[in-house]
Amino acid sequence: MKKPLLIIGGVIVLIIIVLITSGGEKEEAGSETSPLSQQQTISIYQQQEQNIKAQAREYTIVDEEDLSIKALDKSLSSYTQEELAQLPLNIRMEYRIIVPSDIERDELKATLIKVVKESIQENQDIDEVVVFAYDNESDMDGLYTFGKIEWCPNGDWAGVTSAIALSNDRSSYKYVFDIKDKVGEEEGKPTARETEIYNLYWEKLDEAGNPRGYTNHPTNLEASNEWEKTRIQQVLNTYDISYDELFDIVIKVSFWKFK
Repeated sequence: MKKPLLIIGGVIVLIIIVLITSGGEKEEAGSETSPLSQQQTISIYQQQEQNIKAQAREYTIVDEEDLSIKALDKSLSSYTQEELAQLPLNIRMEYRIIVPSDIERDELKATLIKVVKESIQENQDIDEVVVFAYDNESDMDGLYTFGKIEWCPNGDWAGVTSAIALSNDRSSYKYVFDIKDKVGEEEGKPTARETEIYNLYWEKLDEAGNPRGYTNHPTNLEASNEWEKTRIQQVLNTYDISYDELFDIVIKVSFWKFK
């Protein structure tokens, strides 16, 4: 029979809900609306390209998914099977990337744009791109922890019509960002060592049959069952820390990840 556990799951879940719903920075970046000469337009484009190259940080694409659908001009139910078969594809790509944990806000924006640009340079038929940024690969099954970008017509993820898909007309396209407020902040940020400890803790709980997200954390090591106790003790021994220190680290890193 399992011994009494300290239930902190509700607290963590509440923190996560509040922080996620509070959101981060959302903004759109598109083309200039005032009339410009061709030379001015070229100059602005070249400057933007130089800024992106200068500010973008290294990144790793860890997951890539094709989300292509038919390019619809009306509701799906309005089409016959024959009409649907003739519609072009809205080629959508999703990327999940890892970026440095010390990345600054402007650097993250430039990096996300770079991922989009490299994607559509490789395949100019791609109609929409979304990129999710993380600083730790272990978080990639969940909501992006640093930010995201969508590249789509007028900033509307559902904005690709059959005409746009056929013509590859990108004149209306915009970059839409959602950057977490914590990006570039230092206050409350876990150290690399704390993140390592957190990851090993969950790795060991996974081995004990408690998957990541398990919310019943023992009040102390003795309150654990034998299977958990053995694995938690391995974490304590590896980093020469007490259970109380481990508990505090788990709370700290959990808070930061979902901030």
